[in-house]
Amino acid sequence: MLTRMLFIGGLLVLGCADDKGTTPPAEVGFVVSGTLSNDNQTQLPENLKVVVVWSAATETGEDYIYLFGEGAVDAENMTFEIVFAENPPSDALLADALGVGFILLTTDSDIEEGIVSEDDLFQNALGAAGQHGVVFTTDKLDSLSLEEVGWLQQFPRGYGVGRGVKIPNSSFDGFEPVDPSSVEIIVDDMDDIELVNWT
Repeated sequence: MLTRMLFIGGLLVLGCADDKGTTPPAEVGFVVSGTLSNDNQTQLPENLKVVVVWSAATETGEDYIYLFGEGAVDAENMTFEIVFAENPPSDALLADALGVGFILLTTDSDIEEGIVSEDDLFQNALGAAGQHGVVFTTDKLDSLSLEEVGWLQQFPRGYGVGRGVKIPNSSFDGFEPVDPSSVEIIVDDMDDIELVNWT
């Protein structure tokens, strides 16, 4: 299921990158927050947390998932909050230019920042923000030729939050900028949560 989020090399074509671009400093304390919608009335355990997983790829085009960012859940009030105090590492980005992070709800206390397997992610997943993503871009985006992801130009350099939108005459979805406090996590079986098919 998460493979739908993974990057397909044909969507991003390297242009005349000169590697002189700089990444803007992170907006210190960039906060992503929102609500939990318990669609299947699951009894929520106390050890909940949210993590952010980013679709990435090696220089040879091999896809992988990188975990960067986690936050707290207030199960009583059905809310969550993630604070990003620094930029995502290059390993979480595509071409060191862009990244889309999806938010998962989990009880796994052992997973840590870095490359993670899909099996490990979903073993203890209780839900996801299927229609929202944390979008991060650097000024290296300007040196790339983008296909199917022109919607990225709507986002500022650095952090933003997007909501999934259908793109007319395209087999892929996109994102539109929204308030970072408007994210909704669906508590449900992962097979029943629709993810934005941006790749």
